[in-house]
Parts: sequence; C-alpha cells; structure tokens
Amino acid sequence: MSDYLKQMMIHRLKNISHGELIAYSKTYGFSLSAEESREIIKYLRHLTLNPFKNSERKRMFYDLKQLTDERTAMQAKQLFEQLIRHYKMEHLFYD
Repeated sequence: MSDYLKQMMIHRLKNISHGELIAYSKTYGFSLSAEESREIIKYLRHLTLNPFKNSERKRMFYDLKQLTDERTAMQAKQLFEQLIRHYKMEHLFYD
C-alpha cells in the first residue's frame, strides 16, 4: 500500500497545474510570481529525486530556493512537514 501512496503523491506533484500552484500559494501565504510558478512546475514535471528520502528531499528544497527565494523554500518545507504529520504519513519518509 505504501508504494501505491508514494506513486500517487509523486504523480500529483508532477501534474500540478499553474492555477493550482498559484491558488495553493495564496491559501498558504506564499508569494509566487507567474514565472516562478512555471519554473517550479517545469522542475516538478522532470523530477528525478525521491521526495520520500530525506537527503533527496533536502535537495528539492534547495532547488526550490534557487527557483524562488529562501523564505519561500522554508515556508514550503514547513508546510510539507506539517502536512506529513497532519495526514500521519511519517512512515513513508525515511533516511
């Protein structure tokens, strides 16, 4: 079951739309420009890193910092960790 969940989550990351990403940014208090949103989506669609592995997840947030800024990357990391705990998915993330 956990492999299925992981595949679903990666699929969702790779298929997020520009409108969804902008809506999420507003909902969760991020400041994203249209260009940043397009760059993030392009990055996610070509994602080869494993977001379930701590060292590779750190690389993703580092890359996000390069696409946006440090504040946005930190907010995204905090939100990601909060959602993992909220949905009790800690067991899927390792390293």
